[in-house]
Amino acid sequence: MLRQFPGVQNLNSRQALYLEILLGLLRLLLLLVTCFGFAWLCIYRLEGANLWQLADQIKVQAYPWFFRIPLFFWLFLVPFQDWHYLRYLFAPFGAFLLVFVGSIFYVRDIYHLPTLSRAFHYVFASLFALFYPVIHVDGGRIDDEDPDDETNLEDKHLLRAIGGPGFVRIQPGHAVAFRDWRSRGTIQSNQLYFMRPFEMIAKVVNLEDQHGHIDEAPAITRDGIRLRLKNIDYRYSVLRPEHRVQDLPREQRRRRNLAVQRTPAAPYPFQESAIESIAYSFAVGERGMDRWQDVVSRSVAGALGGFIASHELDYLTAPRQDGQDPRRELRVELFAPAVRNSLRQAGAELHWMDIGHFDIDNLEDVAKQDPVDETRTRRWAAHWIGDAKTMRSYGEAQRLAYQELARAEAQAEMIMSITDVLQDVALGPDQAETLRQIFLARTAQILEALHDGDKGKEPPK
Repeated sequence: MLRQFPGVQNLNSRQALYLEILLGLLRLLLLLVTCFGFAWLCIYRLEGANLWQLADQIKVQAYPWFFRIPLFFWLFLVPFQDWHYLRYLFAPFGAFLLVFVGSIFYVRDIYHLPTLSRAFHYVFASLFALFYPVIHVDGGRIDDEDPDDETNLEDKHLLRAIGGPGFVRIQPGHAVAFRDWRSRGTIQSNQLYFMRPFEMIAKVVNLEDQHGHIDEAPAITRDGIRLRLKNIDYRYSVLRPEHRVQDLPREQRRRRNLAVQRTPAAPYPFQESAIESIAYSFAVGERGMDRWQDVVSRSVAGALGGFIASHELDYLTAPRQDGQDPRRELRVELFAPAVRNSLRQAGAELHWMDIGHFDIDNLEDVAKQDPVDETRTRRWAAHWIGDAKTMRSYGEAQRLAYQELARAEAQAEMIMSITDVLQDVALGPDQAETLRQIFLARTAQILEALHDGDKGKEPPK
């Protein structure tokens, strides 16, 4: 109940250790006072002895050096003066041992511990604040074991199987995120940290530069050719904190990299939010939570695949323009804001990249033809066929336009000729009949001209 108070929860590691030691001493004192108090009561009531006289006799018989000890402390030796007095200690101590042994069996069964000795160690350390277990974090491992391997924790260290209380010695270059059963805990580094009761290790993060390697990553170029990027090496680390622009000198405010640089006093700077992302923000599958290294590897492989998908094979393998360097542009793409933000969400930052070499996939089930050559031939043919169809369609459109233009001009000329004839001809007494004959003659001429023009067209298919 005492640990539920906010003031107790906000104690630092040293203060929490002192509190547990104080509580352990109080439990031990309560046990002694309870057992001896029961014995004193029985001696006084059942044996009718005067406890203070017996304590005074023991003090008189002691060495002169101990004569200054108060009389109250000599009462604890009264039950050991006679067998009749000593037997009254068996009942309270027996009750305590019964409860203690029962708790040992309970802890062993509930946490599936392999031996009773480990359960005894945990119960004894938790009860009396003595002989706390110690765990070491060094080289990115916990006691030379993989920190991400949470299988068979009961066969490993007590602090991994159950949790605190205990000590965690965190070597330089490491950060450890802690948690309890209900919420996140603190993030500690480079110290001897005291784990509170039931506090557990959520994640161990190596702050040193990490080296990643991808044997091969499949990708598809823009022109549909399958590639494999092989022997990809890269170096990354935990995301470092950044300076505020207003805190920098004026001559350094325009630089792009605002990250805190490493110094001998602080060789491994890191952002606590990055550690929280690594510890709590990854997906959980059948095999457990994703490893930080796997998340970074997927981000790097995804960025490489996106760059390959946006370029053709010839550009990647044999650029035709002078000054083109696809490998340099690929490295620049990996440090672009989109990729950098993706890695920031994973709590990492990329420092260096070597993409290895390209390998073209050939389908083994096709024996007579190379699928790459076939794909490139189809693409080359589609390019030229498309250009030819475009030119043919453009010429056909021009021909139709000229035909329509010529027909419109011919019709306009015929109408103008009819108008000229009407102006020059003498209509006579029967004007309607004369006009009818003129229009019929001109219409016949127009139809004949249109019929002669249609003969030159190709019949419809």
